[in-house]
Amino acid sequence: MSHSTLEEKSEILFDFYDFDKSQYITRDELVILMTNALASLRAMAKEDPPKIKEIEKETDEFFTTADLNNDNKISKKEFQSYLKKNPVVLNILMNFNIAKKEDLGTDFGGGDLPEVDSDLEAEINPPELNRDERITKAKQGVDFATAEGEGGLFSTEDVGGGDEFMAVKPWKGVIDNSIPSDYKPKKSDGDAPDANLKLEYVYGYRCHDVRNNLRYTTDDHFIYHTAALGIKMNPVKNTQKFHFGHKDDIMSFALHPDGEIVATGEIGPKPLISVWNIETMEMITSFNGPLKKGISQLAFSPSGKLLAAGAMDDDHCVAIWDWEKNEASLKSKGKKPSLVASGKGGRNPFHSMVFNPDESELVAT
Repeated sequence: MSHSTLEEKSEILFDFYDFDKSQYITRDELVILMTNALASLRAMAKEDPPKIKEIEKETDEFFTTADLNNDNKISKKEFQSYLKKNPVVLNILMNFNIAKKEDLGTDFGGGDLPEVDSDLEAEINPPELNRDERITKAKQGVDFATAEGEGGLFSTEDVGGGDEFMAVKPWKGVIDNSIPSDYKPKKSDGDAPDANLKLEYVYGYRCHDVRNNLRYTTDDHFIYHTAALGIKMNPVKNTQKFHFGHKDDIMSFALHPDGEIVATGEIGPKPLISVWNIETMEMITSFNGPLKKGISQLAFSPSGKLLAAGAMDDDHCVAIWDWEKNEASLKSKGKKPSLVASGKGGRNPFHSMVFNPDESELVAT
């Protein structure tokens, strides 16, 4: 599907929403298509789903432009022609890598609209905008705005992160659109319920894209991570304790030489490193910068004084902090570890990282 042409993609999309297989998309079918598309884009942007009036308005505008013979239904040729020749739609498709430059300039034969030419390509992808950071992000599929500007129906926000960060909430739109028309809010509607949820047990362990993240503790328990949680497992009682210091997926892990402290690093544009106590599961300190995109590796020095981290950016940058083990001092003074050194690590990803015995060098594989 990802390697198919825009024509092939448009045929699949048309057939998918032609529910009655009449070879036409009706207004009702298009409302369902627009509801799914706009709700998904809004969810990706962490925005509320569109109202039905917005969707109907967009649908009517689509019919006004695409229904060339005014028969109140869209044929496959009309549908393909619209996708191919509407600058706003083409901009959206190209920015999300659904359409490519080679798709421009081909008429599906859908009507009397003129051929797409280099002028339209220049309008969609003007050279002077190639240097704009926002347009660059749009080409990567992480930032986009409609021709109408920020906040349009198709706008999304910057994204970057793991499953925790990208979690979509499809139930929210169902709830928002299921409120009875005669409903009258009450003051108590926003009150918290007389009950709450408590995490008891987590099934699963992150192993498909990380390494070196399972260790025994001094009391014969073992620690690991999954999603945004640090986990300590009692193998005899089959019980778990959790560290909640992260807001995105944990990607790296290091155990302090004394076996009582753990450091974990997450994914994200400005990834957080959390240092926490194995017994209490509470955070001792947390910090971020200058590393970006995620923390792929963490390593304590043999004395526990230094903590090194490797980033998930293209240059696999490395940073080393002078980490003070005195928990009381860190908590009472609000002190953060001081950065000792940082720099580029090379274009190849790291699979492990360790200090030499006298802590004069950091070795990475």
